[in-house]
Amino acid sequence: MKRLTKLILFVVVGAAALAGFAWTQMPRETRSTQNAYVGADSIPVATQIAGRVTQVHIKPNASVASGQPLLDLDDRPYRVAIERTQAKLAQARLQARESLAEVTAAEAEAKRIEHLISQSRTRLARATNLAQQGFVSSQGAEDAQAQLSIDLASLDAARARVIRARTEAYPDVDKHPGVLAAMAELRQAELDLDYTRVKAPAPGRATNLRLTVGTQVQANAPLFMLVSEQGYWVDANFKEGELPGIAPGQLAEVELDAMPGTLFKGVVESISPGTGAAFALLPPQNATGNWVKTAQRVPVRIRLTGLAPGTGLPIGASANVTVHVR
Repeated sequence: MKRLTKLILFVVVGAAALAGFAWTQMPRETRSTQNAYVGADSIPVATQIAGRVTQVHIKPNASVASGQPLLDLDDRPYRVAIERTQAKLAQARLQARESLAEVTAAEAEAKRIEHLISQSRTRLARATNLAQQGFVSSQGAEDAQAQLSIDLASLDAARARVIRARTEAYPDVDKHPGVLAAMAELRQAELDLDYTRVKAPAPGRATNLRLTVGTQVQANAPLFMLVSEQGYWVDANFKEGELPGIAPGQLAEVELDAMPGTLFKGVVESISPGTGAAFALLPPQNATGNWVKTAQRVPVRIRLTGLAPGTGLPIGASANVTVHVR
């Protein structure tokens, strides 16, 4: 009887061992890791211009809508700049109109000289005729010839002024290069004035906000972050031996340590082309005599889906991730 009991016990233990071994060798339907952290799409908020903060419209960690005012800068210097460029534009248009008037004046001067040349030719012909008949000396004809030469040279100069004036003049004043440059400066000044009102480029939550009225800010210097409430993801760092079977498009479940009991749905978005250590500032050097093999981890990005509007998750929070590979 004792032998039978021992035999049965031996069979049961052996069967259990074989079943356990077979279970470990069977492909699992899920991959899980606790080495995972929450991330989100974020936008650094910065001003396009330098200035002094005159008003802050939001509070730290507040949710904002797209286009909502965030802060204001002192706009007085930029209003003065607009007035200055408006005066410059008026001066440029005046000069453009003067260029048109210069064409008219140059053409009139050329016509006047042409009339003088006609008179000089007449006087030269008369003086030459009288000199040939002996009524006057040849000096009169020579003087008339000299005057005609002077008038012809003046006509050449007048015609050159006409060409230059026509080159510098534009029938449409607003097409004149000087006017176009002044108009561009005015548009830039108006744009700078609009930049004194900083608005949210997208919906999200303002984080790391420490601005106060009176702060002097520089152009393009990040002031705080705007975290999107619809762009959350989790970077799950799986061991390299757990990667087989994981592929983009697979469904996943995420539970945050900060929100126990709440499961978030997700989908595998991508798998990193390298391990986390490979992209470190100082990657490990394994070509040493004391090398010890250590399982590396590869980041797998999981995009969270189906989040309710207004859901806010703590960035950088730890998470437990389960990926359904089958």
